[in-house]
Amino acid sequence: MRRPLCIIQRLGRATGSGGPRSAGTAHATHGARVSRTVAAAMSGLIVLATSMIPAAAATVDVAAAPARTQIIMMKDNGEVIETPGAHESRASLSIVKLYLGHWVLQHGAPEDKALVYEMIRSSHDGIASNLDRKYRQAIPDTIGRFRLAETNYRGRWGDTTTSVHDMAAFVRAVRTDPAARPLIDGMRNPAAVAADGYPQNFGTATLPGIEGTKFGWSDKRDVHATVSFGPGFVVAAHTFGSAQVHTDDVRRAVHTDGPVAGTQQIQIGGVTIPVASGAELKARTRCTKTEQFWQGVPDTVLVPRYVLDVIPAC
Repeated sequence: MRRPLCIIQRLGRATGSGGPRSAGTAHATHGARVSRTVAAAMSGLIVLATSMIPAAAATVDVAAAPARTQIIMMKDNGEVIETPGAHESRASLSIVKLYLGHWVLQHGAPEDKALVYEMIRSSHDGIASNLDRKYRQAIPDTIGRFRLAETNYRGRWGDTTTSVHDMAAFVRAVRTDPAARPLIDGMRNPAAVAADGYPQNFGTATLPGIEGTKFGWSDKRDVHATVSFGPGFVVAAHTFGSAQVHTDDVRRAVHTDGPVAGTQQIQIGGVTIPVASGAELKARTRCTKTEQFWQGVPDTVLVPRYVLDVIPAC
């Protein structure tokens, strides 16, 4: 891996106040105020540009995974590493919301498309149930389109079964599709606590180098699943057990390199500063007036987390 490059940029001019205000345009005034806020926040922005982690650095020790946990890793180079149970169809939990959301983004009404990001980000059951009732063909059509042969829709999203193979294959297929952006943004920026109050901090999300995750858990909290993507790979896991058991099994068997999302730090002048990824920055601003400004920021660079805290979020 190449040595990280530290770049200090002053971006105030890029988001500056611009020309004179037009009288009576409150909307423009608000936009200028937002721009000034962003400019102030980004003045002195420190970007730590890190190299992409090679896909070869990610692997699975199949022998280390107990039978209760299915695991699969699919790499961009075509390599697939899987445990013996990777093709077993188990309860899909909330992972199936990815299948539902993708169809809605393609075919749903505009007001329903707007709900997909939040459904993924906070794993919102209410949104999923409403969309599933309205679009009964959504999950079956997704199953057919992506050839998810180990996924079975039984009339309700919550009763669907799938395999870690299908989870990973689906995410690998859509992760670079612009039409699936709200899905991927929701995975990149999951709520710390889901809509039902359950923490989203377990499983494959805890692996180094992970850039986005969809979480799933049973009503009794005794079955857990996660599917994540990182540089050059997608990894999925499903466990008959608690969130901690799921995490322990994943961490024992799956090995990746890179910073753990949300825990990166940099030191400047003896001061330790928490940082976030460029991908998180873009996900946070995806529906703001500053969205276009941030599109040139690489997903893999690190920026001070305080910057994200002061930028108006979606």
